[in-house]
Amino acid sequence: MLKILVIDDDMDVCEIMKICLRDLGHEVVTFNNGPEGIQKCDESYDLVITDRRMPGMLGEEVIHKIKRLFPNIRAVLMTGDLNEAVRPTIIAAGAEEIWPKPLDLDRVKQFLENFYKGGEKENGKDKSY
Repeated sequence: MLKILVIDDDMDVCEIMKICLRDLGHEVVTFNNGPEGIQKCDESYDLVITDRRMPGMLGEEVIHKIKRLFPNIRAVLMTGDLNEAVRPTIIAAGAEEIWPKPLDLDRVKQFLENFYKGGEKENGKDKSY
């Protein structure tokens, strides 16, 4: 079981992620903004999944701040619109993957299954976006 922090300003996305991830046997905590998620994060989390575009703070900023505080926490960024020019910034912030929205739940499940094996990271690039 993983302890997963989900941060997204869309409450529906948070609720769907919470239901899906709990159904897979994981503990899930959600927050609707980056600063609150960062404030409540601690070393007990295994994974942070955050949206990119949120009021006041981009997802890559959230990941960067969390990784600076807790370098062992792994991170994934979700987005509905990725400009390829920002991919290097997102990866440099510490995101292992970038998941397009709407989310492919099979992809999420596969990532979580591979989590214990060290992940799917391939030179900072995910496989579908």
